[in-house]
Amino acid sequence: MMIRAFAFFGKIPKILCFLFRKRVVFGGERMKKIFVVFALFCALIFVVGCGSDSKPDNNSVTNFGKLGRECYPNKTCDEGLICDTDNGFCIEDTENKTNDSENGDTTPDNGDTEPDEGDSQPDDADTTPDEGDSQPDDADTTPDEGDSQPDEGDSQSDDDADSAPELTEAEKCGPAGGTWNADKETCTKVTDCTGKPANAEWNGAYAYRQTYTNGVWSAEIPTEYNPEERGVCHYKCAKDSIWNPPACIKLPPCGKNSDILCYDSENDLIWSAAYGRRPWDEARDHCENDPNNIGSGWRLPTISELRTLVKNCPATQMPPVEGVDSCGVRDDSSVTCLANSCQDANCYSCPNDHEGGYSKFGDNDCLWASEFLSGSGGLVWVVQFGYGAAVYSMGINSYCNVRCVRNED
Repeated sequence: MMIRAFAFFGKIPKILCFLFRKRVVFGGERMKKIFVVFALFCALIFVVGCGSDSKPDNNSVTNFGKLGRECYPNKTCDEGLICDTDNGFCIEDTENKTNDSENGDTTPDNGDTEPDEGDSQPDDADTTPDEGDSQPDDADTTPDEGDSQPDEGDSQSDDDADSAPELTEAEKCGPAGGTWNADKETCTKVTDCTGKPANAEWNGAYAYRQTYTNGVWSAEIPTEYNPEERGVCHYKCAKDSIWNPPACIKLPPCGKNSDILCYDSENDLIWSAAYGRRPWDEARDHCENDPNNIGSGWRLPTISELRTLVKNCPATQMPPVEGVDSCGVRDDSSVTCLANSCQDANCYSCPNDHEGGYSKFGDNDCLWASEFLSGSGGLVWVVQFGYGAAVYSMGINSYCNVRCVRNED
């Protein structure tokens, strides 16, 4: 009603202006009376309007101060709400819903010992770590799951409690790959030698035992070429091979017209190519010093070794052919006979053949042996392949071909 009264009074100036524009002329005295009556009428309307507003209806009262309603005239709202002065409506008081710690609340709500929901810092009295709390609570004496740092007041750090006692030598042995000997109180393992090249064979043991002490295995034994001394991890070239540093070179088998180094598998001998006719002294020096003969140990062959090159003549072949009388001149592990008396008819039993039919290599001339005729002082035994593979002696100044020989390593 109050609002309607004020609205009416606001229209009065407009009414008066209208009357004057219509040129309504009033007399002076008459005009005064009209204005007095009009003023009284307005006052009556004002009083009536105020009286009716003194007791507002229930709906008007209950709508003030509610959420989403108009604020009270003093710019306040019901509990838990504040007045939005810009729009004149009541809204929630979000500022008063901050956590206890922001308002200075150091005591958990209602005396509870659990942290408040949404509380970014645990309550001082909270003895249980908050879920997702990156820092342990002050009173927490148990390390949080996944906590990389021990909690304040923790009597043992997480890492210290997890340390294990040091293992004994017996406990270390198995994981290190060894076997524990309780009687000797030692940890050992068997290690195979490695690094043997192709065309080689072991010359001694090819495995050894290592000892494990203070977390370290004893030194490994290196593999090395050593044909002269048997030992651990020593190797030599196989029978059909020859040492040509740093490798063992496989040789072809001996055969007709062999003019390179070759291997005679029947007698485990390595033969050189044939060299031209020369006196015995030169032949010997050649075998011992010729740089073309790879490796060491080259020499003139014995008479028995020369006879292993004979074929197609049973009386002078070596080893002797069963059931055939053999030439008595020989020097091997079974018999040594280098005297003139050893030369008998069997040493000349085959006919001549100058086409090389009596030699594994196809030789058709004489070859020097290394032994002298016993007691002669200047005669050396030879095999003459072109003349029936005969075994006889010649002076050292005579000329024969030479083939050097060496035993396999």
